[in-house]
Amino acid sequence: MANQTSPLTDDIRKRVADIPGFVRWNNYKNSDYHVEVWMRFWTKVFTGARAPVLDYGCGPAWCGFVGQHFGHTVTNLDIETEIRHVDPTAYFGYFHEILGQTQDLWDGKQMPYEDNTFGAVVAKASLSKLVNSTWESMVAELVRVTQPGGRWFVAPPYMITRLKKATGVSQLKAKDIKIVSWDWGWKDPRNTDAYYTSRQALGARSGLVVIKPCSDSMILICRGKSVDKLATADLDGYGCCALVNEWVNLIDSPDIQRALAGREFIHYINRMRTARLGPKAYRGLEVKRIQLNQTQEDLTGNPNIKKLTKHKLPVVYMEDAMKEWATSWDPDKQAAGFPSTGAMAVVHAVKILGIRRLAVFGMDFFEGDYFSHHSHRKTSKVQDYQKKKNVGMKDYIHDIIKTSPDTEFVFHTYSDMDSLSNLEVR
Repeated sequence: MANQTSPLTDDIRKRVADIPGFVRWNNYKNSDYHVEVWMRFWTKVFTGARAPVLDYGCGPAWCGFVGQHFGHTVTNLDIETEIRHVDPTAYFGYFHEILGQTQDLWDGKQMPYEDNTFGAVVAKASLSKLVNSTWESMVAELVRVTQPGGRWFVAPPYMITRLKKATGVSQLKAKDIKIVSWDWGWKDPRNTDAYYTSRQALGARSGLVVIKPCSDSMILICRGKSVDKLATADLDGYGCCALVNEWVNLIDSPDIQRALAGREFIHYINRMRTARLGPKAYRGLEVKRIQLNQTQEDLTGNPNIKKLTKHKLPVVYMEDAMKEWATSWDPDKQAAGFPSTGAMAVVHAVKILGIRRLAVFGMDFFEGDYFSHHSHRKTSKVQDYQKKKNVGMKDYIHDIIKTSPDTEFVFHTYSDMDSLSNLEVR
């Protein structure tokens, strides 16, 4: 990210405060709070999406103002209304001039863009603002201008209910569009954890992925011997804990419970039956997602995935954006994909979820035994094929670390690793 400081200056604050009718359009206590909301969005919510970005219903264009400050390509789109010509104080042009923004206008019939123009759409309290349009025509246009596999960042969360009731999700599913549900701290009884759980269940039933963004700091636990380092590790300050694959017989161990306690939970799993936990175990955790290491196409008909969705758990297939990281990794360039689910979890946490502080346990690069036992062999001994797979795996992880300078990595491991500016080995 180019710049984590606020783009506001004293001159901008004063000029915005002097806009005629400013109080009418100032939803928050001051300009700083507008910017704070969008800084949180761009740094913590906007992950796993491609450029360019459409801000639908841009209003004053704070989203574009802050997003461009952070290096994003943002197009501002608002709705053409008669009031813009009758009441000058209702015209956001004052804001646009001060914030250095331009906007396009939609007549409610056709948006002024080619098909598949945008990798992401941001809609903050704007989907229900219908002028010369219907829910069906508005969604159809947004789908048309969104690239296949794109993401919609919809706020507030309950807006997804209206979307579902009004149009269904078939149009979004046809282009594999994911919805990220977010809010901006507005205290509304509809924006609860129970609400998110119900929306994720809706996604599981309909094939539409509804994601609540997780914390930007994570404890990631694989099954290598260095899991024993959890016993003495300082885990303060981490908001999320993720487990990789099979933990059904170890979930109640004191060290794992300490890592899970009070934190959001993500489970990275493969297609195997032994990888998933039982429904009762998941219900006892604050599950944000069960992240699969393969695409929906790859896992069509898999009975283990069907069992997860049956219990209304937030199952998320591997995103298209992950494919660019599933590159060849072995020395002879014979294999493609991720060398392990653990390696995939590191990539996903940093490149898709935007994790900025990552503590990794149990990733010993198959240079030592398992913490408990091999999933199939039921012995702690690492298998020969895994030792061969490790050739190149460590370099692969080092490359991920090098290309993620904004993330602080702490590896608790029994393996030797390179000295890198954003890597600490313990």
